[in-house]
Order: sequence, then C-alpha cells, then structure tokens
Amino acid sequence: MSPSSTGLIVGPLPAQHPAELLVHTMPRTNAHPVLHTGEHINKIMGYLHNDRRTLSVAVAVCKQWTWAGRHLLWDDVKPREVAGTVASHTRQQYYATFVRILDFDWSEVVFGSLNVSHLEFSNLQTLSLHEEHLEPRGPNVMLALITPALKSLTIIADHGFIQRAPEADAQWLKKLQHVAIKLSKLTMTFNICVTTEQLNAFFKSMPPLTHLALNDDVSETLSDEGVASIFANPHLEDLTLIRSITPSTMSRIQVACTKPLDKMRTLNLRFDDGAGRAASALFRLMPNVQNVYICLENKLGYWRHTTDSIVFATLGSLKNITTLQIDIEPNIVLRETDLIALSPLKQLQVLSLCLTDDAHFPNQINILARGQVLLKMLLEMASLKERQIMLPGVVWAKPEEVEKYEALCREKGWNTEDGTQVVAHPNA
Repeated sequence: MSPSSTGLIVGPLPAQHPAELLVHTMPRTNAHPVLHTGEHINKIMGYLHNDRRTLSVAVAVCKQWTWAGRHLLWDDVKPREVAGTVASHTRQQYYATFVRILDFDWSEVVFGSLNVSHLEFSNLQTLSLHEEHLEPRGPNVMLALITPALKSLTIIADHGFIQRAPEADAQWLKKLQHVAIKLSKLTMTFNICVTTEQLNAFFKSMPPLTHLALNDDVSETLSDEGVASIFANPHLEDLTLIRSITPSTMSRIQVACTKPLDKMRTLNLRFDDGAGRAASALFRLMPNVQNVYICLENKLGYWRHTTDSIVFATLGSLKNITTLQIDIEPNIVLRETDLIALSPLKQLQVLSLCLTDDAHFPNQINILARGQVLLKMLLEMASLKERQIMLPGVVWAKPEEVEKYEALCREKGWNTEDGTQVVAHPNA
C-alpha cells in the first residue's frame, strides 16, 4: 500500500473490511466524466445514505467520491466506531467535524480510546446518551459535546438510580442554556443533580424548544414557577411533564402564558388536587391539541364532580383531538354525563379510559353509571380505530346492540377480552 499522487492512501480493499467506516481511497477511475460532476455524485451518494456497507465501498472509488460520501458515512456514528476506525487524534478530530448524530450506546460507559472531551464536534446536531455516561468523565464530555449547532439532546436512565454528586450537572446545564441556541428538542429522563433554582433558571431563559420530555425525577425538581416558565414558551408542540399540575400551578401558568399555545399538538400530563379544574383551564389555552395523554389523580380527595367534571366538556370541545388517553384514579367516579361530553370528538381515532391502580383503593369502586352511553359512543364514533376501556363492571345491553358491537370489534380488530365487558341482557 502506497500513497497516491493525491496524498491519500492507495491499495486494495481488505477482504473483510469494516462495513461501517472505511476511510481508504483508491485512485481516480476512468469512468465517464459525468460521474465526476459534483451534482451527479451527490445524487448517487444520496441513494446510499441508508446502506452503509455500499457507501463504505463507494467512498473508496476515487477522491471525488470520497469527498461526496464521507459526510454521509460519518453523519451518524457511535463513539466506538470512531475509536475503532481511526487511532490518530488528529484524524479523529478531522472526522469529528462530519458527525451530525452521535449516539452513545448504554454499554459504552467507558469511552475507550476516544477522548471525546478533547474533540470538537462542531457540526453535532443530535446527541443521545445514558445517565451512566455522566460518570466519571461525564461533565467534561458534556461540556465538549454542547455546541451552537446542537438541536436535539436526549439523556435517559434505564438502570435504576445512580448516586452522583450534588449539582454535578449544573455546569453543563448552564452551557446548554447559553450556547445551544438552536436546541429545539430536549428529553431528560434521569436523576438530574441540580438545585430547583438552577433548573428554574434554565427553563426561564431556555431556547425556543418545540419538544420537551421530562420524567418525574426532573419534573419534581421544578417549582410551580419553573413549570410556568415551560408553558410560557409559545413554540412548544410536544410536551411530556411527569409532575402533578394543581390549581395553584395552573394560576401561575395562566399568568405566564400571555397568548394561547396554538402550536401545541401533543400533551402528556398529570393533574391532582382539583385535577379537573386545573386540566380544563389548561386545555382552554391549547385549541389545536391533537394527542392528549392525561392522568387525573385524587390522592387528597379534592375531586368534586360538580366542578371537576368540566374537564370532560373542555376536552369534548377540542375538535382536533385524534388520540385521547385518560387514566383515572379509582376514587373518581366516571359518570354518564362525562361520557356524553366526549361524544363530539368526531375525529377521534384512539380512545383509552383506564383506572390507574385499583389495588390501592380496595373499598372504592368506579361505577360506570350508564354503560349504554359508553356503548353508544363507541358505536357512533366512525373514525375510531383503537380503543381500550378498562373500567370495572359490566355493560348490560340489548342482544342486538351486543351483536352490533361484536361485529364492530371484529371489523376493527379489537380484543373484547381485555376491557370492560359488554353483555346481553333481555331487560336492558
């Protein structure tokens, strides 16, 4: 193997070269001149974007093909691929500039020979890693990977609680706040080590996020003021916040939101301590929401049907809803009028009504007062594609209604054994 006139390495391809990342370059071929035109080469390489093995061979054809294909080959990599393919730190830095998507596999707790903290990923746009990667060199790694180009950050935990130093995440969170000016998607489902004041400050001056997902560990660190700061962002389209929204939280949100959240499309929230009133007030700020996943809690027994059931009427007025999942605590009684209030949702495609956990309330029974109303709603929602009704009790219906319902279940492919039972009764 010898250097070519271009200064790149020339030689035959190894018999079993790594399919992921091949950086050898062969001499220019005598192919038709059109194949050396940048526009055509880029088009050819574009077809190989999802075929890494073929792409790794294509970049070895000639210098022009190398230049056209290398950004696709290095666009989405894992750290071990970089370390295993290029040993020299100088060459690692060269190829790091092409990386736009960096995904740390959960097993890569040790970064190996790739010293990420000494590399510049200047074009990195999407970063995904696990909480395990924040130890022991995590803070330095995070500081190196947060750049002005970053658009999406995901940090997840899937191996239980990890004990870390207090405020261990404060430094990189502050850099994320001030440097990642293009950040639009943020997912943090791990035990973040910052104070409530630090996390509140981040969301108060955060970039214009469009997608935000926080698990209970992160969400519970926020105060009501921090939650209100999140809802003050008019760019939000998708929000998951595993933290109970109460009327007191809602009062702060209403002050912070100076205009309706017209861009909100997907919402996943919990409500408690007057859950129906809080949820109703919030949904009135989101006229265009399409996917709603809510949990109505009643841990302190503050649910009052006369005032809290308004949430069902508010949801029924949001005509764009296509997915509706409502998890209800067993000590909240779902009434006939609540089901009637949901009937106007003519575009609804997915409906789920379930109890959260009846084991914790053995003496409380969620009585479905008028099962016929539920049955009528299911039969009349022509757009409904999926349904999951997990409420206690049996719906007694006329034999012809049961026959019609069973025919609908067969047509839609619904399982009639895993939900509220519809049973024929001659006197129904």
